This record gives sequence, C-alpha cells and structure tokens, in this order.
Amino acid sequence: MLKPFHALLFAAATLTLPVSADADSNPTFGGGNTSGIRVEMVRHENNPAGSALSDWHLRLNNSQAVLHWVAIPFTHSQSSQLQSDATLSARVKSQKGPIKISPSAIIDSTNLRSGDEQASINLFAQGAGRASIELQVGIDQQHAAAGTHCTTVILSVTAP
Repeated sequence: MLKPFHALLFAAATLTLPVSADADSNPTFGGGNTSGIRVEMVRHENNPAGSALSDWHLRLNNSQAVLHWVAIPFTHSQSSQLQSDATLSARVKSQKGPIKISPSAIIDSTNLRSGDEQASINLFAQGAGRASIELQVGIDQQHAAAGTHCTTVILSVTAP
C-alpha cells in the first residue's frame, strides 16, 4: 500500500522598496522544487513605483497543490515604528495542459488601522501541466514616509 505524499515548500523573501517620486525596485524572491511539483520565480526587471512584480512558473505532474503567499506590513528601514500597509495580488497569466488554477485572480492587503497585520492569498492547482502566475507586492504610497521600506513575503506550497 502506498503512503500518501505530502510536500511542503517554503520560499521567503525580503522586499525593499524606496518610496519617492522616482522609486525603482529590484526585488529577489526564491523558488524550489519537490517531486511532482516545481515552482520557479522570475522577477520583472522594470517595476512600477511602489510595487514589485514577479512571475511564478508552476509545473504539476497529475497532482494538486495549494500556493499560499503571506506578507507583513512594510517597515521603514530607519524607524521600525513607521509602517505602511502591504498589498499582495496574484493573477493567472497562462495555463498549458489539463491544469486548473483557481481563483484566476486574488488580492489582499494588510490594514494597520484595523489591526490586520497579514496579507494572505491562496491559489489552488489541480491536474497536470504548467501555469504562469504573476505576483505583485505593493506598498500604500499614500501613507508611506519617504525613504526605504522593507517587507517579508513567504510562499508555502503544500501538496496532499
């Protein structure tokens, strides 16, 4: 009798964004793999001010997986008391083969005013094939003090 396969993958990244009129960011995230599941991250070179974009390439081999991203509020690099809300959004850019990803787009934000200090999104994948998912991490620029801000984004991938 075969034992059920359980996989858990983590990729953690620290994202630093300068906040100013000509802000430019160049974040680096991680990726990983296990048998039957592979997740690879490719960062975008040119990001809009106050956000960072990356593509996550998922390959499934007749299985299912949950991709769960979490981000915490941005903290000013020179004063940890200065925090700004973080937004996570993901959208499915492409799918090849009989793979199904749902939902096709999702967004969540922290809300420091109401005590919500975690942005959290989930995508569910099933089948066999490849998918490309665009992840965007953004800072609430309207309420951010000038300077460099940092957040942590964690991806966990689970497969039953």
